[in-house]
Amino acid sequence: MVKNKHKYIEKNVNGFTLVETIAVIAIIAILFSVFTPKVAGYIKEAKKTKALEEVRQVVLAVDTYNIKASSAISTNDTFGKIKSTINGSSNENDLIDFTRIKSISNTTTYGKMKELLLGGYNFTLDDNGVIS
Repeated sequence: MVKNKHKYIEKNVNGFTLVETIAVIAIIAILFSVFTPKVAGYIKEAKKTKALEEVRQVVLAVDTYNIKASSAISTNDTFGKIKSTINGSSNENDLIDFTRIKSISNTTTYGKMKELLLGGYNFTLDDNGVIS
């Protein structure tokens, strides 16, 4: 009795199968969907922190200006007026670099900025990252 010998041809397979590729893409999609909302939340919190830091810098600059200057900035003065007042003073140009402040609109008053630092004024950021 003669046994049939089955000959197996070995294939030299390089690469991935379609099922393996789909599985990897599915895992990446699941990870992306889990972590995207968290990252978006962190970005929003970072923008709020940056805005509060810029407000703190402006309030400190105004307080320093009010101590040194003969005419004080009042709580009703807007950010636009504060910029022109401090930049117009020859000795006070080193207090703050207003070109770096992007989170405060020109209509925000000094009083609202102080309230914001004390936690008494809720704020939101618009799409451009400006306090409203």
